[in-house]
Amino acid sequence: MVLPPLVSRSALGLLIAVVLFCPMSWGEVPPPPPRELTARWQTQVSAQITGLDLSRDGQTVALTVAPSDSNADSQLRLYALDGREKWTASRRTKLLGVSLAEGGEYVSVGTVDFTVVFFSKHGKRLWERPSVGLPVMTPGTSRVVTFNGGAAGVSQPLLEVFLPGGEKSWSLRRRGRVWRSVVSDQGDLLLGLWNGEALLVDRQYHLAWQQMLPKEIMALAISPEDAGYFAIGAGVLDQELYLFERTGKPVWRRKLPLGLTELSLARHGASLLTYGNTVRGQHLALYDRNGDVQWTYHIEEPASESSKAVIAPTVPLIVAGIERQRQYFLQGFTMSGELLWVAPVSAPIFDFRVSRDGRYIAAVTDDTLFFFDTHPVYGPKAELQPWPAPASSEHP
Repeated sequence: MVLPPLVSRSALGLLIAVVLFCPMSWGEVPPPPPRELTARWQTQVSAQITGLDLSRDGQTVALTVAPSDSNADSQLRLYALDGREKWTASRRTKLLGVSLAEGGEYVSVGTVDFTVVFFSKHGKRLWERPSVGLPVMTPGTSRVVTFNGGAAGVSQPLLEVFLPGGEKSWSLRRRGRVWRSVVSDQGDLLLGLWNGEALLVDRQYHLAWQQMLPKEIMALAISPEDAGYFAIGAGVLDQELYLFERTGKPVWRRKLPLGLTELSLARHGASLLTYGNTVRGQHLALYDRNGDVQWTYHIEEPASESSKAVIAPTVPLIVAGIERQRQYFLQGFTMSGELLWVAPVSAPIFDFRVSRDGRYIAAVTDDTLFFFDTHPVYGPKAELQPWPAPASSEHP
C-alpha cells in the first residue's frame, strides 16, 4: 500500500530524529539514569570550617572550625557514623587543619601559631609541640608529619616527624619551602617545593629521589597501598603531567591543554586521574598506565570554588566535586566514565574525603558538613566490588 506523501514525509522525519538524537536505540541499551544521593546526615556550624578528615573505615569524621570573631574559641569536633557528636575541644588559637590516625585512635590538629596538638580518640589531650606546619598522620605508625609551607623562619627545617608519644623522631633540614605534599600508605613523603624541585623521602626517611622540574609543581599523587608509582603535575599555563616508577624512572609525560589542579592514582599505577578547575572550565581525564586517555568529562564553566577528584583506593570508583549553573554536586563515576550517582549540596564544596572502600563520603562547604552513604538502601547488588588482586607486583 502506498502512503500519502504527507504521511511518508512525517515518517521520514521521525526516522531522522531517531537516528540523530537516539543513537543508543540502535543495538545498544541506554545506561540507567544516575541515582541521586541525599545526605545521611548534615550539620551546620556558626563559623568557618578550616579542616576536614575522615577515618579510613568511614566511621569517624573530624572537623576544625574557626570563628570570624578573634575573641571566640576555635573548635575541634568529632562525629560518629550516625552523625552523633563524640566530643569537642576548644582552643583560643585558630585551628587550621586536622588529621586522623588510620583507625581513628588519634587526632592531630594544627594551629595558626605553628603548634601541633595531639588527642586520643576519646578527646584527651596527650601532648602539644611547636612545629613548622600543619600535621598529617602517617598510616599504620600514627606518626605526625608537618611540612614547612613558608611561614616559619628561614632556619626552620623543611619537615618534622613526631612519634605518637610526642617525641620528635626526625627532621629534614634543607633549603626551601613546601608547596605541595602527600604521604603514601607506606609512609613515603612526596614533596613539591616552591622552586620547582620534587623530592621523594622513603619510609625509612632516606632521600630516595629528587629532580628539578622546569615548571611550578601544581599537584602530586602516590599510588595507594603499594606506593609503586607517583605522579606530578607541573606548570600554570602550559601544563605537563609526569608518571614515575617508585625508583624515579620516568614512565611517560603528557601535555595538558585544559590544565589540572589535582591528581589521583589507582593501585599499581593502573589509572591516573586529573582534575582541573581553570579559566578553561572543569575537566576530568583518566589515563591508563601507558599514558593513553580513557575518557574525559568537561564543563566549560569554571567552578567558583576549586574542588578535586579522587579514585577510591580499594574499589573502582571515582568521586568528583562539580559545579554546574550555580548548583553543586559530588558525582560518582565508574572507571569507564559512566555516571553512577549525583549528590547535591547547598554551596560550593570546600573539601571532601572518601573512605577506602568508597562507601562513605564527608564533604564540607564553608559552614556545613554533609555525610553520604553511597550504597543503595535496596540491597548489596549495586555495591562495587573491590579491585581484583594483581597476579604479581613489580614493587613489593
